Amino acid sequence: MSAHPIVRVLAGIVAGAVLALATPAHAQSAPTGPAAVMPGVPAKVQVRVQVIRARTGAPHVDPQLAPIAAALARMPFQDFRWVRESTFRLADGEQEGLDLGSGRRLVIGLQRHDAVAARVEARYERPGARPAVTTLTVNRDRAFFYSLKGDTPGEAILLELDVRY
Repeated sequence: MSAHPIVRVLAGIVAGAVLALATPAHAQSAPTGPAAVMPGVPAKVQVRVQVIRARTGAPHVDPQLAPIAAALARMPFQDFRWVRESTFRLADGEQEGLDLGSGRRLVIGLQRHDAVAARVEARYERPGARPAVTTLTVNRDRAFFYSLKGDTPGEAILLELDVRY
């Protein structure tokens, strides 16, 4: 498990699930048991989600994204617009929604967590389209980037999921 928060780009645009960024330790072991019975594992997990609209075109990075600008620079997009950010405290099986405007909504759910990692479901809903749903395993006290196909060609919706407990 790497101790540095160096973000590495794993590129590739593949049918709706476009791009993922992670430190090498992020996408490893899945949670193995209920947190409520594990010593040293809190019942609730803090999940911070940052929603970013990424596009091809003229270079631009919103000021709110300055802390992650180096990671964004490695992506196949040049224009990064901050959309929304929210932090949820979730127990296993709980979910919270985040309104993104224009009928768009992001639902974040904590499936389960243990001493090593949390299993988080992200559901992106938009009018006139099937929801995009993915389940990610994010190591404890780490962040993970995930990208969804955007609403227009050359656009993606980036989700930064930061899991702390």
